[in-house]
Amino acid sequence: LAGVLLVDSVHSALALSADQETLWVELRTEADVLQSKQEATRVALQTAIAVELAKPAPDLAVIEEARLDVMATGVADARALHDKAAALYRSLSSAQQDTLVTAIRALESNRPARRAPPMG
Repeated sequence: LAGVLLVDSVHSALALSADQETLWVELRTEADVLQSKQEATRVALQTAIAVELAKPAPDLAVIEEARLDVMATGVADARALHDKAAALYRSLSSAQQDTLVTAIRALESNRPARRAPPMG
């Protein structure tokens, strides 16, 4: 949901106060940092996998461990983003919350349905 707050039209429609704008800037900064970290982590993981698979006898457990480390880091990073978003959510007036809920509903209704992953 934090991503909805960062949509330009939603940001404008919320008409944030100066204090709320400060929280929004912190959220935007955290989102940008997270995106950069995710890209760097993705590249590092791909490199680590390629290096391991290039070995005559790759250790698949090493690859799984690297993937797990990436997921754990991602959870911690997502928590930081969540905390910034939650602070902004708590500062919103009822009217601003209504504006945000309307935007979320509109975006969700336009999103294609996700298919469940194959089982087995």
